[in-house]
Amino acid sequence: MNVGEDSMAVPCIAQKSPVVRPDGRKAEEPRPLYLQTGIIPSASGSTLLESGHTKIVCSVHGPRQVRGRHYAGKAEVNVQFEMAPFSEKERRSSRDTEAPVPAALIQQALLPAIRLDLLPKSSIDVHITVLDSDTSMLGCAAMGATAASAALAEAGVQMLGLVTGATATAISTLPSTNKAQQLWLVDPTHREYADSHSHLMICGLPALGMTTCYVLQGSVDSMNALKHVSNTLTQVTTKYHGLVAQSLYNEHT
Repeated sequence: MNVGEDSMAVPCIAQKSPVVRPDGRKAEEPRPLYLQTGIIPSASGSTLLESGHTKIVCSVHGPRQVRGRHYAGKAEVNVQFEMAPFSEKERRSSRDTEAPVPAALIQQALLPAIRLDLLPKSSIDVHITVLDSDTSMLGCAAMGATAASAALAEAGVQMLGLVTGATATAISTLPSTNKAQQLWLVDPTHREYADSHSHLMICGLPALGMTTCYVLQGSVDSMNALKHVSNTLTQVTTKYHGLVAQSLYNEHT
């Protein structure tokens, strides 16, 4: 399912942002998102998620009973996050393809949504591979959480709701007074990320109005601007939630 740029825009925000980026987007406008489920027949659930030139594949295996371990009242969720060696312009070495920090962020984003109490002594394995990247590492983590949530839902794992994520990055603009100002760019490209100094990721359960992962890196010039961009990302995750839910609905009708 593909959502065009117009429908992905956040109208109340876009009108306040006259800045036009190299790809034609306004400062607070995300790129169109494409999601396809059921792409790996051998997996319990799987998704392909694309945004711009970023492509991510996620597969879920389980839930399955774990033998030979002490009784656990809740299931365990194992997240593996990998960057394919060819996913970025600067080729990664074979020992640098797995990124533990994004895996931990994705796990943190997903755990509050999964009914782990209904799956005692079980294990769920989530494998995420970035095939092509044109965003920040936080951007890949946010997209990975969205893809994993859809794959978990397809696998029949009981959840409180779908998890979706979005990111923004801040660059310094030419000063209008004696001081440079921060400009937040939603869903940054890799080039925009490279030119920035502060980064923000929000993942949550839009259906419940709950934030499950909030990451801020770098300095912030204005708390009002941070609050504003946080609200913008919350609106973006709500848009993504509608896309994922519609894609899953279409698959089963």
